[in-house]
Amino acid sequence: MKNVNVDLKYPEDVTWEQVLDNWRQRERGNPDLARFGEAGLCVWERILGGLDDVGIHPSLKAWKRYTIVNPWELVPKLRLAPYGYWQEQFPDDIRNSVSLNFNKLVNDRREYQRNRRVLSIMRDFPINSIFVGLRMPDNSIVLLEGHHQAIAITLARDQGLLLNLGELKIDIARHP
Repeated sequence: MKNVNVDLKYPEDVTWEQVLDNWRQRERGNPDLARFGEAGLCVWERILGGLDDVGIHPSLKAWKRYTIVNPWELVPKLRLAPYGYWQEQFPDDIRNSVSLNFNKLVNDRREYQRNRRVLSIMRDFPINSIFVGLRMPDNSIVLLEGHHQAIAITLARDQGLLLNLGELKIDIARHP
């Protein structure tokens, strides 16, 4: 991945609690989670809260909120999180590898071109969204939150469509 610093503008420090609060506010309007009510929100809170269990310890990290200067270039290069659902779509020999980014997902898994949630996001992108990610030692960014939106951006770029993204941001902490 090229130096992502040119694709990001650093405006502010944030805490992990602010990252979570922002995520909760966004997800309250998510129709997929709304189907499950508070239980759906609790499932995702457990997943994000469970990051301690896999050695990430987000509350101990220094978080920074960046504005993504060129989302059409940067977002497709972001790596997929190590969540089972996303990684299981690829052969064992490349799971969790640097090459698993949204470009590869969209190109290798064509069913996302028909995915109901992705198409809904493409029709009505939640402007001014904030992704959540980790900057790895190789300077790549692993996305923890925002996968469907990243797929929508990558797919729109590949199809020559422009989405109104507003001011897209990403909260990032270094890992390890």
